[in-house]
Amino acid sequence: MAVSMKNIGAEEAQLRNYRTHVQNQADTDIRELETRHREEIARMSNLQNEQLERLRADFEVKISAEAESLEQRMHEVKAKNDLRVEDLKRQGDEAVEKVKTSNQKRIEDYKKQGESQLDTLRRQMQTTTETLHAQARKSEKRTRKEVEST
Repeated sequence: MAVSMKNIGAEEAQLRNYRTHVQNQADTDIRELETRHREEIARMSNLQNEQLERLRADFEVKISAEAESLEQRMHEVKAKNDLRVEDLKRQGDEAVEKVKTSNQKRIEDYKKQGESQLDTLRRQMQTTTETLHAQARKSEKRTRKEVEST
């Protein structure tokens, strides 16, 4: 039995050594797995950050393109509105000019009518004055004849 105790003790020592070796191997494997896990997390984090940066850059490019498009559209709308304003202004100026011309023509027509009426009144007045003078002379002649006859 002594041999078997020695064998048991030696086996126990071998088992302890094996257990220690397995434990050390497991600890080493765990440290390697943790290291690989940290490296993988860091790598994935870097990839995610790179993707976010690319998305931000793409988003900024898209926003910039949309801003340029909107600015171009705004310039087009402004140009159209400027043309419309110029057209309306021109139409307004033409309308004002037509009204001025029309009013000037009406004033000239009123002046011509007034001068014509004034000429007619002058002629009538002259005719009436001549008629009154003629009647006054006739009346004077009659009065002289009557005075002379008496």
